[in-house]
This record gives sequence, C-alpha cells and structure tokens, in this order.
Amino acid sequence: AEVLRTIGQRTTSANVRGWCLTRARDLEGLADLDRHRVHRFGRGQVLATDPATVVGALRVLLDPVPAGGVDDHLRWRVATVDGEVACGLWVRNRVAVPTDGAGAELELAMAHDVLADVFSGRRSMGDAVGDGSVVATGDAARIATVLSCFEVASLGS
Repeated sequence: AEVLRTIGQRTTSANVRGWCLTRARDLEGLADLDRHRVHRFGRGQVLATDPATVVGALRVLLDPVPAGGVDDHLRWRVATVDGEVACGLWVRNRVAVPTDGAGAELELAMAHDVLADVFSGRRSMGDAVGDGSVVATGDAARIATVLSCFEVASLGS
C-alpha cells in the first residue's frame, strides 16, 4: 500500500494515480471495493443484447474448481420479440465453450425477460424453474451442476 501510494503521488498520469491510490486504500481497509469484485449483468443490458451473446459471456465467469469432472452440453432456448434464439455452452475440461446448442442433451427454455431477471439476480434459476418460467429438459441434477460452475449466484440457486 505504501509503494502504491508513493507511485500514485509521483505519477503525472491521472489514471495511474487514481488506480494506485484507490488500490492502496483498499489494501489498508479504507475503501470497500467488494462490489467491484463480482460480475453483475444489468437487466436492461441483457434485454438489449442478443441472448446468444449474453449466454456466451458466461464462459469467462466459469469457476474451474466446481467444473472439474463436468462434461455436459447445455442448450439455451430464449424467446425474443423477433423469434427464438438457440445457443449453448459445453462445459468440459474446466472450460465453457459457446456452441449453437445442437446435439445437447440438456436444455433450458425461457423468455428473454426471464433470462434478464435471472442473469441480473432479480430471481434465481431455481425459482424460475419452480414457477414454470423456465422449462428444463434433461437430467435436472446435471443441469444444476453445470449452472453451479459459473460465478453468477442466481444461476446456482
């Protein structure tokens, strides 16, 4: 923290100064930056984006530890105002690979607004499946295992 503070005080770059001083405050416990350490999807952002792009973004939110030993392909079918979008994620070898969803044994089907609610944390996937907003096809335990591999709390609950 002391070194970062010194660098921040001596640099002529406003960006570097801001980053160094903020990081120093974080290390000293003077700034709470926990909310910046968790990825969040905005509901409006999800609604304004193609569902395949949103689902594909999960690949960078895969936690490799719970993904160990998982080898499952999950298709997502999302009804939008323009029709239906099908896409997929294949979790294997501790990596999530975006696909077109063809050939997947597991499937989740939902409306675009339900996808936005789940990704933004307004409701959990478990609640959406429970009330019929999401239709899960295939082995429910395998679907739950795949969803729990991602660092999006609302998917794993």
